[in-house]
Amino acid sequence: MKWRVLFMWLILLHFSMKGYSQRLSPDYWHFGSIVSKNSDTIRGLVKYDFTSDLIQFDRAGIIKVFTPAQLNYCEFTDSLSGRLRKIVSHNFETSPGYSKPLFFELLVSGKLTLLCRELVVLRSNGNMGSQGFNNSYRDISFSFFYLRNQEVSYFYNKKKRVLSLFGQDKNTVAEFAKKNRYRFYSQYDLTHLFQFYNSLYD
Repeated sequence: MKWRVLFMWLILLHFSMKGYSQRLSPDYWHFGSIVSKNSDTIRGLVKYDFTSDLIQFDRAGIIKVFTPAQLNYCEFTDSLSGRLRKIVSHNFETSPGYSKPLFFELLVSGKLTLLCRELVVLRSNGNMGSQGFNNSYRDISFSFFYLRNQEVSYFYNKKKRVLSLFGQDKNTVAEFAKKNRYRFYSQYDLTHLFQFYNSLYD
């Protein structure tokens, strides 16, 4: 009887920890560089955390922690995707009349700049596992922002709201999205829409 109880406990522990054991990009160290507010560039290993708004930097085994107020930006090659990524620091109004520096990932730069922030969340796929436990997994949720005239603003990634950002060119962007079957909620699609819009002014 004790062995049966122990066996069931181990199964429960396995499935409860399965979602948490999945490693995502924020869990890894990435090779890259940081640029301080004094424009000093240092190369090493970078680990980012949007939740706490901190960037850890490892150079020769010495780890330092930086806040958005201390860095202009950092660049690194993502250890999982191999993609070159850039995290920048911008002031953002977190409450009426009050703003502070936050980290944002730079997705598209131009007349209208696209930024985002990540949040690690725990999701359920709605299916029960073979042992009767609900399967869950860690995933990344994105919040999107735009930079115009040095001011960062949040926007809902819904079709009407996104198109409104493009002003007099919204119909041109809408036709481009329809032709290429781009939607308005994924990072991939938004990146292409912003790139197209900015190309109109190159």
